[in-house]
Parts: sequence; structure tokens; C-alpha cells
Amino acid sequence: MVATVILRTLFMSVLLLVAFRLMGKKTVDQWTGFDFVFSIMATELAILSIESPDKPLVMMLVPILLLFIMQRLFTFFSTKLASGSRMSDEKPATLVYQGVIDEEKCAQKKIDVHDFLEQLKRQNVERLSDVEFAILEPTGEISVLTKERQKETNTPVSLPLIINGKVCEENLKKIDQTSLWLRQELRKFGYRDIKKIAYLVIDESGNFFVDLKTND
Repeated sequence: MVATVILRTLFMSVLLLVAFRLMGKKTVDQWTGFDFVFSIMATELAILSIESPDKPLVMMLVPILLLFIMQRLFTFFSTKLASGSRMSDEKPATLVYQGVIDEEKCAQKKIDVHDFLEQLKRQNVERLSDVEFAILEPTGEISVLTKERQKETNTPVSLPLIINGKVCEENLKKIDQTSLWLRQELRKFGYRDIKKIAYLVIDESGNFFVDLKTND
């Protein structure tokens, strides 16, 4: 009986650690309400299996497995719904520029910074400092250009030319254009005051995407 309790304690400890790891949330402050429900119920079931060594272990494992599947489904559909809400946004948003994340912009787009960093890792970007810029596209996808890739090509997918009312001179040089050219192009679309522009992005086809400052 004692041996059973010891083995179940070790097994349940490892099982819960693996389950919490697979939840994809590194810190408690990233947990949703369902994450907390899963953690509490799974822990209670694990304790019950240890306190009742005479009961079959499978009676505790099945509910834990079902709870874990429900948690993963809830996280999956929550992410899909969040992505769908961003698809209604017609303008891209620059989330990272030259290795610096715009937390205010992430908050406006309802993007969790921790989840965003995890998305970068899934795109093989280990360090934020390696990112030249990352842009949230109208489709909800995040386009990332690393500094290494930027050195390899002169035709990036999207390139910010104005950030917070300031012209990105270096990016203009990358497309062999000047500030005068940029101002002339903006006037064609009725934009005369660059300081009122939160950001402006040009894609590989030469299309502009403009977002004005909300306080102006």
C-alpha cells in the first residue's frame, strides 16, 4: 500500500507537470479562467488518487485527460476567434521595429505580448533583438522580417516608412527613394502633415498602408 502511494505520487507529479507544460502558458498571469479550472480540478483528482490507493488509477486519469482536451480545445478556439476579430482591421500594424516591441500597439490590437513572443519563436525567431520589424497584417497573420534576412534582400515583403510621425530614412534608402518622393506620394492621397501619421507601410507591390494618430 505504501509503495502504491509513493508510485502514484511520483506519477501524478510528473503527469501534472507535463500537462501544465503543454498548456503553453509559462506564467500564471497568462492563464485564462478555464486554465485555472483545469489546474484546480486536475490537482484535486491527482490528490484523490493518492489518498485512495485502493481505487483504480484509470478512474482519475480519464477525467484529467478529458479536462486537458477541453482546455486545449478552449485555447484553440479562443485563438481562432481572436484572430478572426483582427481580420476586420483593414490596416497593418507595426508591432516591432528594430528589435523594440510596441506594447501600446499590441494593447490596441488586443495582442498578448507573451503570446506574441511565442509566435515569434514558432517562426524561428529566438530573440526580439533579431527582428527588424514585425507587422500584424489585415488577415491576422504576423509578418516578420529579421535583421539577417534584411541584409540578404533589398525587396522586403513590407517596410515601415513612417513611425510615430517620423520618416524612416534608412528604410527609404532601401527602396532607393527620398523624403521628397514620400511627401509627394502622400499628397496624392491627401496626407500633408507627416506628424499626424502613426505609421506608414509600403509592401513589395508599392502599395501604401496608412494609420493616423488617434489623438490628432
